[in-house]
Amino acid sequence: MRSPVGTSSPCCSGIAGPCRDVRRPEGEQVPSTTEISRTYTINPATVLKGMTMLVDEGLLEKRRGLGMFVVPGAMERLRREERERFERDCVTDLVAEARRLGIGCQELIGLIEKGYRQ
Repeated sequence: MRSPVGTSSPCCSGIAGPCRDVRRPEGEQVPSTTEISRTYTINPATVLKGMTMLVDEGLLEKRRGLGMFVVPGAMERLRREERERFERDCVTDLVAEARRLGIGCQELIGLIEKGYRQ
């Protein structure tokens, strides 16, 4: 069952974010609740709640007596969800702001290309 909160909730993004940033290999064990809590200064109960949500989302799996592990396909799924969020939130807002400022499509593409070169 999917969590109604999803991986964009603060307690999930605090855990999913570091997993994405580190590019933790699928099948690899993730740090313990205590380690994450100390490293990112997050309340251990919040970390546990976030990890439980990630298990419910099918991104982590519990292995009794061993800990939590990244599920195969989890990183690709997170990247896909982030790309969808980026398009939905960032690109849509960027295009709307460009239109408001009278910036045409080709000019906007030029600005984006300039940003990539910097």
